[in-house]
Amino acid sequence: MRGSHESSMDSQNGGSRRSARSGRRGPASGLNTTEVREWAKAQGIELKDRGRVRAELVVKFKAATGQ
Repeated sequence: MRGSHESSMDSQNGGSRRSARSGRRGPASGLNTTEVREWAKAQGIELKDRGRVRAELVVKFKAATGQ
């Protein structure tokens, strides 16, 4: 059984609950990490397909591409 607090929360949100982490956001810098990864692989630099791109690598990418 639901408590009065939960049901009032549902009615305020239109009857649905939303996760605080719903939806993806790009990086604040606007940098395309796919491009960075492709460039790094072309340079022979090993990195994972997912996860954060090291800042050091981003600096090298920007210097090499003028971005």
